[in-house]
Amino acid sequence: LGNDFLDQCTCAVVIADRDRERGVAVAASLAAAGATGRVRFVRTDVSDARAVEDLVAGTIAAFGRLDVMVNNAGVEVDEQPDGPATEADWDHLFDVNTRGTWFGCRAALPHLLATKGAIVNNASVAALIGSPGHRVTWSPTRGQHHVDDGLHVVAGEPPRTG
Repeated sequence: LGNDFLDQCTCAVVIADRDRERGVAVAASLAAAGATGRVRFVRTDVSDARAVEDLVAGTIAAFGRLDVMVNNAGVEVDEQPDGPATEADWDHLFDVNTRGTWFGCRAALPHLLATKGAIVNNASVAALIGSPGHRVTWSPTRGQHHVDDGLHVVAGEPPRTG
């Protein structure tokens, strides 16, 4: 988020991450850029449905409404040519990258329908082009664009750089 956006924005931003140190740092950088008082960090494991429900409920309790849900959590695991090295790796990848996105959508949806809000599901570029050594794991990160009842759901890839 750029300073121009924060200067013009009356929004509140909630940063959610399993990593407290990283989440606090991101929230602090946004506050330093001009979002003071409108940014908070909440430690959240998106692979835990209850934690995501609590995140959404806490956001609404703190700020009165929810207008945008950005599902951006994702992990990579050690892979072999035929997929993740272990079943535990596959479970972790799927729990965070797929179920975590679903938990976020499910928890936010009733509130976003009320505010005519939006869901942004950030997906891996591998969902579109594949990647050597990632033949199996890219499929759970695929997404779609959908508009229904005034709610926008967008899945996209991070911009390519370099």
